[in-house]
Amino acid sequence: MRFGLSATLSRVATNIKTFGVKFLKDNLKIFFDFKNTDLEHVGTGSANFSGGSQSLVIPTAVLDNAAAFTIMAWAKKAALGDADGLVICGNASSGFYYRSVNKISITASVALDGSNAVVTTSTFDDTTDWMHFALTYDGSTIKSYVNGKSQATSTSGSGIVTSGSTINRIGEYGSAYHHGKLKNFAVWHRALNASEIQNVMFKTYSELQGSELTHLQSWYALESSTLSGSDATGNNDITSNLNSVTFTDSIYGGNTPTKPRGADNSSAALPDQIGNGSTSFDGTDDYVNCGDADNLSFGNESSDSAFSWSAWIKFPSGITDSNFIISKDNSSNVEYQLFLNTDFKINARCHDGALEKQRGLTGTTVLSANTWHHIAWTYDGTGGDNAQSGMNIYLNGALEAVSAEIDASSYTAMHSTSAPLYIGLTDRISDKTFKGNIAQVGLWSRVLTQEEIQSINQKQYSELTTSEKTNIVSWWGLDEVFLGSNTNTNSLSSTRYETGQIVEDKAGTLSTILVDNYDNLDNWEASNANGSLSRNADGNLVITASGGSARANLKSSVVTLETDTMYLAELAVAGGTDTSIYLRLDDEDYGATKYANGYLTPNSAASNTDPECMSVRFKSDSSNTGFYAQIGNIDDTKTAIIKSFKLYKIVSGNYGVLTDA
Repeated sequence: MRFGLSATLSRVATNIKTFGVKFLKDNLKIFFDFKNTDLEHVGTGSANFSGGSQSLVIPTAVLDNAAAFTIMAWAKKAALGDADGLVICGNASSGFYYRSVNKISITASVALDGSNAVVTTSTFDDTTDWMHFALTYDGSTIKSYVNGKSQATSTSGSGIVTSGSTINRIGEYGSAYHHGKLKNFAVWHRALNASEIQNVMFKTYSELQGSELTHLQSWYALESSTLSGSDATGNNDITSNLNSVTFTDSIYGGNTPTKPRGADNSSAALPDQIGNGSTSFDGTDDYVNCGDADNLSFGNESSDSAFSWSAWIKFPSGITDSNFIISKDNSSNVEYQLFLNTDFKINARCHDGALEKQRGLTGTTVLSANTWHHIAWTYDGTGGDNAQSGMNIYLNGALEAVSAEIDASSYTAMHSTSAPLYIGLTDRISDKTFKGNIAQVGLWSRVLTQEEIQSINQKQYSELTTSEKTNIVSWWGLDEVFLGSNTNTNSLSSTRYETGQIVEDKAGTLSTILVDNYDNLDNWEASNANGSLSRNADGNLVITASGGSARANLKSSVVTLETDTMYLAELAVAGGTDTSIYLRLDDEDYGATKYANGYLTPNSAASNTDPECMSVRFKSDSSNTGFYAQIGNIDDTKTAIIKSFKLYKIVSGNYGVLTDA
């Protein structure tokens, strides 16, 4: 198993040598081509309006009755001083437009509730150049933008006029007509934010990506006189060209805007760029166990509740079995599963306590091997035999069409079981593990919108907005080791939890109950006559054995556990001459191993600055609050240098354990 940053760095070294510049281009997050001296333009050509009774007619569905919207376009005036000469869209008494009141003043207006709401008056030294305009309305607030910069806002009115007039003209508002050029007239049925407007303004339709396409209603490049296919989205072609608006398909003579040399030319970020890398699962025995918690279940046997899953995945060629991404199940119970079937299509299923009683969806797209895919699954908690009607699957931000609705036996709701949540494994079906890479896994107890999914898939946890974190349950980046790096366990108790590398739940919180402090030895005691304890110059605990194997115990007075509570323990070894030591964790003084008994063999390079670690995630006993920890197996004449022992209480979140058996 390869995990996080180290895997990424090794891949970088290999791929730079093999692929050179291609690798660097494929992993760009942002690129400004300052070296390029060639002028680049926004598409080719534009539509030319004479200023007299010319306009383009679009279907009323483009803007009429929109609960929220964004309109934008590039515009260029033919001459200074034309009153009402920069009209974008409108008809009769309602519309969305910019107009020139005098040669250096631009006014933007939106008709709300039958009255004009003036949102900005901005001055420009030269209105003969190309300018980019945008108006947004989120249901209450109007905002105007010129050349990507916010101008002003207004909250006048409470709704768009939807009766007594239609909004279906480009270049006309009542008796006022545009005189000049227009291009890339676009309409969204949502309010774009400032950064989105700045990202979109220098792009053509084919260059849009991710959330830029979310709720895009129409895009008119206005570069061709052919009305058929004039809407690049395929939704609302121009229906009529009134009085012969002409078109120029040329970049020369100022017929299209020129891109600044600082325009971003990068593609969408992939998960290895979003965080520090990803976790590589071998398809045999690698998985993450996140344990069981109330907030990981979304059913109570009688009804379901809402959730959303989000994850990046990539798998290699040659896979012949199902590839499980997420499952909450064990040998006898199943709650939900997200996986790729043998046809490499997305499957999402909820189970009514058993594998045979289920509702879900199967996607239509065959996913490609060796390619990163972003997958999201939302469920509104509909429940009952129609539960699948409340589910959606999204692939790379697009709503996935489904080839089948899974409908097996009678379904009421999921059961809240003691089954653990796994990333990369189903325990219900033997030998069903994930082969490939997984990164940036998120879980919410609500339904994410498509716009949120398209935004989230380009982010790590620290980049999520406050609204995107609303009702977030857990986020596993799977791009770095949080605690521990090596462990081999031999448990005597079935109540012990998995041990291995600790996977951080970045939406969760830990509290350190026992901190490193070897300035004195009051917290530790030699547990037999063969051991002696001392502190070295680095402040580390040194356990020395003489006359037989030595052990050291954490004094029972140091910490008391809370019952039925999740904890993380970490032992960091900074060196020594022994080849293997163990960490034993019990709920009482050397009883049967209740929590863990793990062996660690540190490499010879272990040091104070780069220790070897062993960690364990466990749940405390339901009645016993005592805690016993022992470091042992220090052979005669050998030493063990202990940098720290830490015990964390999991206050919130679902910290997992990455097992590499």
